[in-house]
Amino acid sequence: PRLVLRPIAMEDTEAAHDALQHQHVSRWLLSVPHPYTRTDAESFFTRMLEHERTTGEPLPWAITLVGESNRMMGCIGLHLTMRHRRGEMGYWMHPSLWGRGLMVEAVQAVLHVGFEGFDLLRMSAGHFPGNDASARVMQKAGMTREGCLKQYLIKDGQSFDEVIYAITAEEWRALQRREGGTPSDNLMGIEPPLPWKSPAAG
Repeated sequence: PRLVLRPIAMEDTEAAHDALQHQHVSRWLLSVPHPYTRTDAESFFTRMLEHERTTGEPLPWAITLVGESNRMMGCIGLHLTMRHRRGEMGYWMHPSLWGRGLMVEAVQAVLHVGFEGFDLLRMSAGHFPGNDASARVMQKAGMTREGCLKQYLIKDGQSFDEVIYAITAEEWRALQRREGGTPSDNLMGIEPPLPWKSPAAG
């Protein structure tokens, strides 16, 4: 394993600010402004921790490197709509680690969590047009491009399309059978709390 995913904590604020202050990271993230301040980072972590406390929905996971430190080097989140048994992922990685295939491993692990831990039927992710690196991550993780939603997002007062990738539980399990093994036993550890089931319908 090269990575460990663990729930985010307030102690990760500095690391998140260090990564997201880079415009070539923040430009591709819907809710991340530029410039990105320490106050922005603190507000994000406060909101996420409060959301987890009030809803029970899992926190985003900090992506850390095995054997180096517990420092957050990226983040991946999973928004669940349990009424329809679907999940939507979002993620980022510190630019110093781009090009090493690490985000593909993180996405594969969260796909495993979604389908095996949460019993989802479908998982998806989206990216801004032009973010070819994110598209390659989704493709390498086994996801399929489903289409482009026109003028679907507003960032910094400007409308953008969103390209959608997805994979179903049936497709994912077929992929695991072809490739052998699962991300849970050959990629990384994911710290609890897992699994999680929403008490609400939505």
